[in-house]
Amino acid sequence: MRYRFFAGDVEAGRGTLLPPLNNMVSFAIVEVGNPQNFFYVELKIVFPEWWEARTEGIHHLTPAYLERFGKDPHEAMEQSAIWVRETAGDDIPIYCAMPTAFDYGNMDWYYRFTGVPSPFSRALDGREQYRILHRLPTYTKVKRRRIWREFPTSIPHIHHALSDSFEYEEVVAGMLRTQGLL
Repeated sequence: MRYRFFAGDVEAGRGTLLPPLNNMVSFAIVEVGNPQNFFYVELKIVFPEWWEARTEGIHHLTPAYLERFGKDPHEAMEQSAIWVRETAGDDIPIYCAMPTAFDYGNMDWYYRFTGVPSPFSRALDGREQYRILHRLPTYTKVKRRRIWREFPTSIPHIHHALSDSFEYEEVVAGMLRTQGLL
């Protein structure tokens, strides 16, 4: 059994809440170990009542922009699922994020909401991966900067789904190489 790892990132219109109390406004998925292979999309808003203008200063996407240029969520989820399945081939696709509760939580909810079967049956959280790598107890608090210090990246975290997926791809690839999984 072989695995294919994908680094993912999500930007949302209402902080860290999960749908349906939030809108996923963009997401990116990058093939780990092959970062020139990626999927990125910006989405039309599904729940306009759950928009917080303060998030526009973080991800720089507005409701007007997304209404004009955003992709229909069903179409976006369908295209992303096809891309993941084609990229993974016979391998099992694993969604890697930090934190997975937010990023994969959004992705999984949108796959279900749009009726598109998720291509991912497994997810790997970066903090948990770091704990496993260092044989730390599950309850050990691991801060982002601790992981980034050991697995540095040249890409700054700017709250743009594609850029942040490239950033995380470098980090997760470093951990997977150390574990002999990439």
